[in-house]
Amino acid sequence: MSQVPEEFELWLKSGFRGPFRLGPHRFERREGKVLVDGGSFTIEEAKVLVEMLTSSNPLLRLSASLTILERNGILRFLLIIGAVLLLILVYIWVKH
Repeated sequence: MSQVPEEFELWLKSGFRGPFRLGPHRFERREGKVLVDGGSFTIEEAKVLVEMLTSSNPLLRLSASLTILERNGILRFLLIIGAVLLLILVYIWVKH
């Protein structure tokens, strides 16, 4: 078992103001919330994310990453871009 969840708990309880990094993700404390890559999570949600990100199960890690992308708005942006591209392709296909 990884020690990262325990280190995250210590970071939450400590008075250290710097960010906690877990791979490419950055965790920051803000007024009872935890910002993960700019997306706001409760402390309990952040604990679950850390457990998911440190899991040996690749599906759990993917799910955690998608949750982070959804919370900070990037996933919605990517879906809108994908939908626009799909509409353009359908338009081109119908024209021919």
